[in-house]
Amino acid sequence: MSDFNENVHQVSAEVERLISRHAPAAWSAGDRLAGLPLGDGGIGLDSLAMVDLLIACERTFQIQFSEEFLNRGTLTVSELIAEVARCREQVALPGRGPLEPPVGHARQQDGSSPG
Repeated sequence: MSDFNENVHQVSAEVERLISRHAPAAWSAGDRLAGLPLGDGGIGLDSLAMVDLLIACERTFQIQFSEEFLNRGTLTVSELIAEVARCREQVALPGRGPLEPPVGHARQQDGSSPG
């Protein structure tokens, strides 16, 4: 699997986990979420939950969404995953070092999980 595909797979799993924490109780990680809108007619996030989710993504993946992305209106799960992956790829450009695992998923030097 290419580095980009591995990044998308890792991002997808983590974004879906974050969505399940912010979504109404009817949704959970593992549900088929990819093409659904995050708001009405899909996951059902209200505007406050959407902002919380986007902030959680920025903090978890140590990225910053562009103003253009944040102002685009309707957003699907797939579009969010693609944008997070794109932002992470920009962070991983040559000379910037390897990508760190998402916050909360770091490994200690001995391979164990912190905490």
